[in-house]
Amino acid sequence: MNQKYIIQDKKLISEYEELKKQVENTKSKFTIDLYKILEQAYRIGKKLYGVRKFGYPHLARDFNLSYSTVVRVMSLNRASFKTKQLIKQGKIGSHKVALILQRKSRHFQDEIVNTVIKYNLSTDEIMKMNTESSEEINREKERIARDFGFYQKANALRSWCGAFERMERALEISPKNLPNGKLKEVRKKAKKLKNKLEEYLVWFE
Repeated sequence: MNQKYIIQDKKLISEYEELKKQVENTKSKFTIDLYKILEQAYRIGKKLYGVRKFGYPHLARDFNLSYSTVVRVMSLNRASFKTKQLIKQGKIGSHKVALILQRKSRHFQDEIVNTVIKYNLSTDEIMKMNTESSEEINREKERIARDFGFYQKANALRSWCGAFERMERALEISPKNLPNGKLKEVRKKAKKLKNKLEEYLVWFE
């Protein structure tokens, strides 16, 4: 038997060692997969080593992971039922949720998660959020909405400019250089585009 364990339970020891092997094949995959393994290992580790002697530092050493990784992944323990459902539905990645629960106020979990989903915030943008009070949460939501609006407008302008440039290049092509069998189709699409442009230009009058 392995003398490093306080409880000499063959079944638990075997399960614990098997979980170590699973981690080796999970490090590069989704946070939620690693969490499922570590959460189970943490419960078993408490039994094998003793509640007072086993914690995240011990778990990190046993599974050859950094302490910061273990803390981040295990923060999913604090996910609400609603948040777990959103992860399950694929509306937000478990790595983003883990970052939120590790770094941000747990009290405002639902509001933060909803904001991240609504504006598809990156991990860097999540890190920049100030979320320690309801006032800060409201200010952040206003700031993000404002920034998102600016981004949408800039993106729309880039799309239009790109479309104009492509159309100008297309119009430089003489109809004589188009396949005879496709002339009717091109004419039909051009007329349809002309009508749409006329409708669109009404907004500028």
